Amino acid sequence: MPDLYDDDLDDNEEDAEQGGVQQPQADNPLKAVRAKLRREEKARKEAETELAELRQFKATYEATTRKQEIGKAFEGLGVRPEYADLYPSDAEATPEAVQAFALKYGWIEIQADEEEAQQQTAPTFAPVSVAGAVPAKGVITKQQLDELAKTNPAAAQQAINSGRVTDLKVPRTTPENQTFDW
Repeated sequence: MPDLYDDDLDDNEEDAEQGGVQQPQADNPLKAVRAKLRREEKARKEAETELAELRQFKATYEATTRKQEIGKAFEGLGVRPEYADLYPSDAEATPEAVQAFALKYGWIEIQADEEEAQQQTAPTFAPVSVAGAVPAKGVITKQQLDELAKTNPAAAQQAINSGRVTDLKVPRTTPENQTFDW
């Protein structure tokens, strides 16, 4: 927008551009303020232009990386990566969402094992304890007990006492002469 007062006050600036003699800025303080304002407006416009270019670059970069991620997900499912162009732009780009999309359009078929795993979210039965026996957590085998006994005999004895050892045979002799079959 042109300034209404420019033509009268900026004659000296035009003279300087045309090779004329320039008068010192101290003669007209308003002229110095206007010149500074023009420089700042020019800098602001350049910054806005650069910002618009950077925003455009960011949008292009994000779209490209999203398309590549979706293409990789399709490729991992055995579907052509070019189908990433058909994936909705407002949908999440997670592998699970891509798989659901491919299933929806029949590009892949879910295997029976995978289908059972998806349907089975909770155990179908709860184990029942018989005669007060409760399954012990951290059950170890006889071979693991042997290895544990070599490094930490106290922990091995504690595992035996708590009943956490499978395939452990009971003593064959009397308590005075305790020998174990490990």
